[in-house]
Amino acid sequence: QRRVMGTSLAVDGSHCSAMMKEDKGISNLVLGVIATTIIAATYFLTKPKKAKSKTATTDASEIDINSLSHDTEHLRSQGIDKNDAAEPLIQEAAVDEIAAVCQSEKSKGNKYFQAGRYDQAIECYTRAIQLSDADDKDRAAYFCNRAAAHMKKQQYQSVVDDCTTALLINKDYTKAYARRAEALENLGQYEDALKDFTAAVILSKLTDQELMAALDRVVKKLGTRKAKETLMNRPKRLPSNAFIVNYFNAFKAALGSADPSELDDLNTQLAANEHDAELLYKRALVNKALKRFQEADEDLTNCVHAANFADFAFAAQALTEYGSFMQLKTETEEAEKAFERAIDLNPQYTTAYVKQGVLYVEKLDFAKSLELFDKAMEISQTDPDVYVFRGQLHIMTGNLEAALKDLQQCIEICQSMPSAYIQLGLVYDKLGMPDKSKETFLTASTLFPNQADVMSYFAEMLVETNQVDEGLKKLDAAAEADSSNVFPLLHKAQVKLNLGDVQGAMDALEHVIQVDPACDTAYSQLAQIYMQLGRVDQAVRYFDKAIETLRTETELVDAFCCRETAIAQAQMAAMLNSRA
Repeated sequence: QRRVMGTSLAVDGSHCSAMMKEDKGISNLVLGVIATTIIAATYFLTKPKKAKSKTATTDASEIDINSLSHDTEHLRSQGIDKNDAAEPLIQEAAVDEIAAVCQSEKSKGNKYFQAGRYDQAIECYTRAIQLSDADDKDRAAYFCNRAAAHMKKQQYQSVVDDCTTALLINKDYTKAYARRAEALENLGQYEDALKDFTAAVILSKLTDQELMAALDRVVKKLGTRKAKETLMNRPKRLPSNAFIVNYFNAFKAALGSADPSELDDLNTQLAANEHDAELLYKRALVNKALKRFQEADEDLTNCVHAANFADFAFAAQALTEYGSFMQLKTETEEAEKAFERAIDLNPQYTTAYVKQGVLYVEKLDFAKSLELFDKAMEISQTDPDVYVFRGQLHIMTGNLEAALKDLQQCIEICQSMPSAYIQLGLVYDKLGMPDKSKETFLTASTLFPNQADVMSYFAEMLVETNQVDEGLKKLDAAAEADSSNVFPLLHKAQVKLNLGDVQGAMDALEHVIQVDPACDTAYSQLAQIYMQLGRVDQAVRYFDKAIETLRTETELVDAFCCRETAIAQAQMAAMLNSRA
């Protein structure tokens, strides 16, 4: 859920299926690879039918070497003993007998293979290769079967070589693509492996579940590698302003308020004492309230490293703010250290526990997160942040009754937290209590008439009750009420998409990007739409934009998986079509 805890939380899912992500509050397309794309389907729609041969011969590629008996007595009955030496190469044979001899060598190789005698199997397949004519249609199978024996011996480059030769003979040999893909995967050549698995999946008409699983596996390996490389080479930075605002507004204190004139006075004081921890902290809070987040981040960093920080009365609060900014920059270890240090300085400061709990939610360590929320609850039973975030955690873990209790308690303590009403309305809806859900959103709309998030959720409720026009009007009003909040526009895009108005959805998402050029959700959704339209070049362009803005490794893995699979599908489908 992208808005739970005010952070961008990871969602695991298959990388080879089209997925939609829905949470009654915001429904957005999750990064996932669309296996059955228009691209892949094109091959089957356009590939010409091949005329069947009039000669009734066995297709060697259809013989499954793994289906043969392991029984040693059966091998002996076929004239093969475990101690048999390789038969000498036949020097002379009538032309009309060569094919039969090749098939015999292949059959013996299969039996050796099944008995685990891979060297002897390789010798048999090699003899079949040496004896076979270049026009022998079974020649590709000899190479592919020898590749299988090399695979068992972990001779992966030999597998690649043999499968490549097999594909030169039979360009549509599914098993050769799959076998070469597995060898390339073991060699760490994930991009090439992805292309081969993609070709195999296309040729199998997307019916082979093992191939689909292999494709999913290798694309995740490739995505993970690229994500790690990206994070390693990318400087840590703050996410978009919309993301930061969403994070802080999830807490009771929210962003706070300040007048720009306050900066002038603080700047004057800091000019005389630029390393004063208290002044730096005060200016950081003003900058945060004014949405000058980069400046706030710099002030907090300088504050916690100031020489007189140890004597600063609000050191725990400053460290907690600093930890929040470190979390936003995905400096997870530094954030955790800051929260721990804040708790050491002031063990009664519940906000430090809550924010550390939020950090562990982002790390998907729900048990540790719950432990921290419970500690905060022991310290204070009147802190609304504890109830709202623990309630959201209960929603994520499916404990809706506990979530209901916490959110109701939060509202009883504090009636000025829009997020509590929103989450409560969602819980009622999940519990099958639509009337209570509607009542909660109506109450929230009365208490916060111009709050964009409340208006957006209320609009979604209207849409779900078939009041689509009213819902869209409410979303437009929400966007107008807070032009810097992209949430209503993202809602609108999803509604338009659900209605089949693809262009309307795309227009709304482009509007999001104009408002917030760093909104990864908008780029990701546009990329998914272009994928479904078969416009791979545009999809890749928007995936690249999303990758530039995504924060966490999990999100980057998903984005790279989508991007790389889109490219592989387009390339392999085009290649197969071009020679059909």
